[in-house]
Amino acid sequence: MKKNLFYLLTVVALLATFFSSCEKLVDKKKPGGKPGSTTVAEDKANIQKSFTQLKNLAQNVRSGSLYSFLEKFIGIGEHDEQDIWYKYVGAGRGDYTWHDDYEFTPGTGCYELVNEGGYIWYMWVGAGNGDYTHVYGYKYTPGYGDYKKITETYTYFGLEIPEFTETLVKELSKILPFDQIIDEGRFKMPTFAGKYTWDKNKQKWIKTAANNTIQILFPENASSSNNCDLGVTNYVDKPCNIIDRTIYLPTKLNSYFTKNGEKLLGVDVTASYTNNGIPQNASIEVYAKPISISTTLKQESASRYSANLFISDETNNANSLSVKGEVTLSNSINSYSDFTDCEVNYVKFTITQHNLIIEGTIDLKTINGTYNPTVSDINKCINVSVLYATQKVGTLKVEELGQEKQKYVFIYYKDGTCDNTSIYYEDFVTEIIDLFVKK
Repeated sequence: MKKNLFYLLTVVALLATFFSSCEKLVDKKKPGGKPGSTTVAEDKANIQKSFTQLKNLAQNVRSGSLYSFLEKFIGIGEHDEQDIWYKYVGAGRGDYTWHDDYEFTPGTGCYELVNEGGYIWYMWVGAGNGDYTHVYGYKYTPGYGDYKKITETYTYFGLEIPEFTETLVKELSKILPFDQIIDEGRFKMPTFAGKYTWDKNKQKWIKTAANNTIQILFPENASSSNNCDLGVTNYVDKPCNIIDRTIYLPTKLNSYFTKNGEKLLGVDVTASYTNNGIPQNASIEVYAKPISISTTLKQESASRYSANLFISDETNNANSLSVKGEVTLSNSINSYSDFTDCEVNYVKFTITQHNLIIEGTIDLKTINGTYNPTVSDINKCINVSVLYATQKVGTLKVEELGQEKQKYVFIYYKDGTCDNTSIYYEDFVTEIIDLFVKK
């Protein structure tokens, strides 16, 4: 029951995220908001507009330089595959033929056990003479069918790695064994530091010395020069005792990928931990052209964490998205064993993009402490508001529909009318999936 409720309320928070994308981020607002001068029709249009902005964000990822490179280099995308099988078809109705003749039916034999001096074998014996039967009248002869070759083509989304890429990876693993890069819970940066360069003529990698960095130079295809540069420029870790095992967690990491001198990917990490490996502060910056993702995590206390997420699009700032959240746990976390019986008691979040704001709280402790909570019980513990330009648009509530009492998230507008939030996200989700899996 607790898991189901937690899943339901997580969906509420995620649905709030869906409502969050317009044109420019706003940092200042009045908490809760007040009913504004816009009409409900205008509010619905603003919400729908946010989904258009999110779709634009996904479209820019799909058409970006990094994704275009991955499509060719590792074959990510939609692919066709044929399935060939054989189907028995068309036996027909058969026909009736007039007979006035005697048909011979052969006698039936059997296998008989023979024991000759301990050597045992079986011999087919006596089929008999058989007999003749007079057949007079119409006799049915069944139709004859055949096996037909069936070829079906279906599509799937995944990887279809080109032979050239497979060769690069296979040869690189000979001098940079991937299964040994992380050994005994530690990234072996000093061991594998070096400059790895693909030699097109010799069809192998050449390694030269480098100080505490890894640089990999390779071509994007079989005919190009070494125009791709992948590397780790800095790595620092800290030994932590995690469940009676020493694990080295990264406190600093800088990595990059460029093609023809243009940066397509970057990952930068800074973090601090307790001796037991519990994160105290963490910052992760990811650049995947044209998208930048910034994430921070902070341990506010032993049982409370806050996190921020910011996604920006360098092609259009209107697509940017900001999410702030805070989670209160049921007990203090001083080691990973404390997670065993830990539950989430309270969630607070604010999602902002341009003038559209989703803010709310979820009291999971009360819901989990209520035996078989009703929708009314759940809604008393959920306080999620939708605002536009600091003015209240509506609130989100859980409702039950149908004989099976399936739970759905509804938005109640400021005039008292409501809609199932699925009217906003059902087509949107399908369009996002099609964006990446359709050719």
